[in-house]
Amino acid sequence: MITQNITLDGSVEMLDDWFSPGARPGVDRSDQLAELRRQDETADALLRAGVVDEIRLFVYPAVQGRGRRLFPDGVADRGFRLDRAVPFRSGVVLLTYRKA
Repeated sequence: MITQNITLDGSVEMLDDWFSPGARPGVDRSDQLAELRRQDETADALLRAGVVDEIRLFVYPAVQGRGRRLFPDGVADRGFRLDRAVPFRSGVVLLTYRKA
């Protein structure tokens, strides 16, 4: 399983404050943080080795315009399907993809 925070434009590198939990005062992230804790307990590893059966993306409503992407060039696997989409009060959406 892979769990990753990502911007709308696909960046996983935090070059701006799009991920920082304290960046927007007054935003209720309790539901999102509870889900992150739950997932940390079950996380394992790796797409390139062919052992990933689930990808969880916490998509942040931000466009950074630069930064490292989730997968490097040359990594391809089209065998995933959307299993679940969970919106959080903060505007973040959790997308869960499972191996087809």
